[in-house]
Amino acid sequence: QPEAHRSGFHTQPEPLWARTGRSLFFRGLARNGVTGIWRVDPVGGAPRPVVRFDDPSRVVARAEFAVSATRIYFTISDRQSDISIAELLKK
Repeated sequence: QPEAHRSGFHTQPEPLWARTGRSLFFRGLARNGVTGIWRVDPVGGAPRPVVRFDDPSRVVARAEFAVSATRIYFTISDRQSDISIAELLKK
């Protein structure tokens, strides 16, 4: 369950450390409703957006993500559906 913080963010429970140890990355939902991955300095400061998930047709279905020295890895789903037609048989 996401937690609410003083900054107005709702976060996933497991932030990730940058390999340098100078930043924490977390999935969050800002007050304006934008979800994404954010970075914050562990000694203080405001969280800064790194990736925004603001396209409603592309859903982030998994909370997990990974951070390397130069990249962030995450999955995005593409909402698509097929329409099927079935004929009803009379009894």
